[in-house]
Amino acid sequence: MVKYSISERRACKIIGQPRTTQKYIKKQNFRKEYFRPLVIAKAEDYGRYGYRQVNHLLNNEGHDVGKNLVYDIWREEGLKVPQKQPKRRRLREEGYGLLMGAV
Repeated sequence: MVKYSISERRACKIIGQPRTTQKYIKKQNFRKEYFRPLVIAKAEDYGRYGYRQVNHLLNNEGHDVGKNLVYDIWREEGLKVPQKQPKRRRLREEGYGLLMGAV
């Protein structure tokens, strides 16, 4: 870290930043680190489940976890529910494809 001959108060005033942000130390969330592998495992096991259903699965297993914590982990890990595949239509369905020209 480089020291300059300017006070912290003056430097923060120049850049327009509150002084409290310089002193802020982020607290580590141990609950989030505990639940992270559990949420990832559930998301892998149940591919079509979203964060709410994963939350219910964890609560049913006896873990006391809120939906906001699961959502934060879900977002940080970049987990997504894959798009639902469209239903395949039959080729020779009435009003579709080959039968229209044959009628």
